[in-house]
Amino acid sequence: MHLFSPATRDDAIALIQSHSPTFPVAGQRELFGDFSLNRLFDRGVRRPDLVWSVPGPDAVDDAGTRGLVAARHLSDDEGLVDLFALPGDPAVVDTLLGAATDWARSHGGEVEASFSAPVAPDPLVVPAVRELVEAFARHGWRVLVTRRHYHVTPRDDMGAGIAHLDLEPAGDRARVEAFVRRMMPGSLDVRDQANVAAKGLDRAAADETDDLLGADPIECFGIAVQDGQDAGLVIRRAMPNGNGFVCQVGVAEGFRGQGLARRLVATATADLVAAGATTLIADTDDANVPMIRAFAAAGWEPTESRIDLTLA
Repeated sequence: MHLFSPATRDDAIALIQSHSPTFPVAGQRELFGDFSLNRLFDRGVRRPDLVWSVPGPDAVDDAGTRGLVAARHLSDDEGLVDLFALPGDPAVVDTLLGAATDWARSHGGEVEASFSAPVAPDPLVVPAVRELVEAFARHGWRVLVTRRHYHVTPRDDMGAGIAHLDLEPAGDRARVEAFVRRMMPGSLDVRDQANVAAKGLDRAAADETDDLLGADPIECFGIAVQDGQDAGLVIRRAMPNGNGFVCQVGVAEGFRGQGLARRLVATATADLVAAGATTLIADTDDANVPMIRAFAAAGWEPTESRIDLTLA
């Protein structure tokens, strides 16, 4: 079955936007939208050669193609397969996922795949989700984690009744890494658990600090101090398009079970609204029940499920 990739940036954007996401939830629609595509292509994160499509006479879209998959090159160490417009034809699905898998295996770093679907307590039992996960499995992928994605409009009552925190600026990398080293033991985050098991605490904390600081400016990091110790961390970031992200919430091991996560989420929510955010976005692992409760207490309701996969 023939595959092709568009020749130019503009061709790639036009091709992507001629398709509809496999699961047309808000997060996926945003990835297919002008702001996301133009920003990521301009930064070189998306490229025309990382868009794969199958042409055919029985096309299902205006571009004369039968489906599409696209990826992002995040760095020499990381990549992400994250745009899916897949038809009902299993052969086309396998061809497209095969192209993405070949790129992932040749990348040289760690590549994940991620897609969103309608919210469900256990998304893996939803037939359409299970079918796509099984298609990935035929190419050597396995589910790493399922998550709840929040993509909500702020309300006046969000965080009401929860005492907000006076957050300190993180200041420098050393303070962030020292906190992360105290946050990772006992963490319910699937990636934290895997990294500590594979690398040991010190290396895992250093790598996690690199990832956090690589993703967001240190000015977005706020530290909650209790009893003279750094007890909690929240990273929140307001974007020019009105999106406000709660990127990370963490509580040091000795301060868990005291409602600090709820206060961190409520404080971050208020900070983002004050910064002009008109949409609030976050993710929590389905396995991290305390964090799910913290977001619920602050008035966040999940809008979709997210499934992250890794190559076996």
